[in-house]
Amino acid sequence: MSTSEVHHQSFALKMEIASRTVGMVSLMGRYDNIMKFFTRVQREAGGSSNLDSDLLDLEVLRLRVSRWGEASWLSGNVANLRGLSSRAGSRKHVSRAMEILDDIATHFEDFAKTAEHHEVEDEVPDVSDSDSTNEQILTRRLRGISNGRLSNTNILAKGRWLLKFDQFCHKSFHRQCQLSTTQAKWIVQNEDDLQGLIGELKHSVKDLEISLKALCPRNHARISQLCNSEVQNLRRHNPLSFSQLVLLYTVAAASVDIPLKDAILREEKNSAPANVHTNVGGTAGSRLQFDSSNRI
Repeated sequence: MSTSEVHHQSFALKMEIASRTVGMVSLMGRYDNIMKFFTRVQREAGGSSNLDSDLLDLEVLRLRVSRWGEASWLSGNVANLRGLSSRAGSRKHVSRAMEILDDIATHFEDFAKTAEHHEVEDEVPDVSDSDSTNEQILTRRLRGISNGRLSNTNILAKGRWLLKFDQFCHKSFHRQCQLSTTQAKWIVQNEDDLQGLIGELKHSVKDLEISLKALCPRNHARISQLCNSEVQNLRRHNPLSFSQLVLLYTVAAASVDIPLKDAILREEKNSAPANVHTNVGGTAGSRLQFDSSNRI
């Protein structure tokens, strides 16, 4: 191989890594935005609690997105991109994941058109669990886990300069940036609109999981570990009540969040006393069964 051919291959490799790096910054920016969109959907303060179940469904979906973002390095720091770009999948996989996140952004954008916008966010007072429904308590606890995974992200500020080298991504990202210029809350006006959003998101989140698994196949095993960590956090730090744990299991099963459902079962089995028999079906659609001690 001639010297010029060696230089050409070296240059092509560097360009491929640079292209993947730019794509990952775009992907991380989209992911960061989407995670924020979830929390902007709220019911009116002091209003009916009928929407609490829907908002919990929404938070479980956000937890799934945060879990896959963590497993795929999307919730990390831009400084880690050098290693990430060499381990991640092809540019095609990056582009596909970006398309799905753009679809999710469109779902939120459509919902925002039907919601009431509260441009100024009042300081949220501390709310006691004793004054909250199980759905509200679970929503806050799950949100805390998801937010913890975003603590190191500041992609929009640190990575925007790279987007200038990727005009297509920059243009398709523009709408999300516009939607993110304010922290306005989207107050639900119609329950059907919220349920429609959740239905659309369920399909898109499933597609996103498939895409991110292809993007970072070696990290698929981390999903089970992250789910175990989630449940252990919920059980051992200000532990959930039995009824709250059952509610979370039910929502996870309905959302087809199989890893979370299985993690709940594993944790409950492991924490059961040796003399307590736990009777649990083994299929994804099985129902929880209880013994006299209120164990799963």
